[in-house]
Amino acid sequence: MNLRKSLSDGLKSLIPIIALLVIWEITSRTIRVMSIFVPPPSVDLLALYHGIVSLEYFVLIWETLQRMFTAYFLAAAIAIPIGLFLGWNLRAYKVFEPLIEALRVIPSVAWIAPAIIFFGLSGTSVVFVTFYALFWLFLVFSLYGVLSIDKLALLSFKTVRAKKRDIFTKLIVPGSMVNVAAAFIVTISGEMLLSVDGLGYFLLESERIFAYSSIYATLILLSILGYSLTKIAILVEERFTLKWAIESGIRIG
Repeated sequence: MNLRKSLSDGLKSLIPIIALLVIWEITSRTIRVMSIFVPPPSVDLLALYHGIVSLEYFVLIWETLQRMFTAYFLAAAIAIPIGLFLGWNLRAYKVFEPLIEALRVIPSVAWIAPAIIFFGLSGTSVVFVTFYALFWLFLVFSLYGVLSIDKLALLSFKTVRAKKRDIFTKLIVPGSMVNVAAAFIVTISGEMLLSVDGLGYFLLESERIFAYSSIYATLILLSILGYSLTKIAILVEERFTLKWAIESGIRIG
C-alpha cells in the first residue's frame, strides 16, 4: 500500500516537469529566434546524452563533487565542534559573538579577490570560497541549534538522559546535511569565476562559444544533481535523527 502510494505521489510530481518540457518544446520550435538561443529540450537532452556517453560529464561531475565535498567536510569538521562548544558555553559565546556576527555577514563572493591573489584560478580557490560559505552555515546551525532552535527536543534529550555525544551525532550532524545544497550552489558559482574545469566552468565556457544546447544540457544536469543530493541529505537525516528519536521516545518538530 505504501509502495503504491509512493509511486502515485512520484508520478504526480512528474506532471509539472513534463508540462514544462512540453511547453518549452512547443514554444522553442514555434518561435524561430527562441529556437536559436533556447533550443528545445529534445535537442538539449540529446546533447546531455552525448556528453554522458563520451564520459565528458562524468569527468566534470567528479571535479565538481570532489571540490564540493572537500570544502563540505572541512567546514563541518571545524565549524560544528566550535558551534557546539559556544552553544554549551554561553560565556565563551558572548566573547566571540561580535567577531562571529561581523565575519559571517561577509558574502563568500567577496573573498574571490583574495582567493585569486593567494591561490590563482584553481580548484583550491573554489574550495576556499565554498569552505568559507559553509563554515558559517555549519557554525550558526550548530550554535543556535544548541541555544534555541530545538529547545523542546533538547529538553526531551535531557529527559531520556541523552549524552551530548548523541545530540552531536544524532541531531546536529544529520540536521546539517541540508547544507549540501548550499555547498553545491557555491561550488558551481565558484567554478564559474575561479576555475578552469568543473561543471561551473564548462557552463560558462559553453556560453562563451555560443554552444547553447550545451548550456541547457548542463543546467538540466545541475538540476538533477542538486535534487539528488538534497534528497539523499534528507534521507540521511531521517535515517539517523527520526529513527533514533522514535526509538528513544523523543518528539522532534
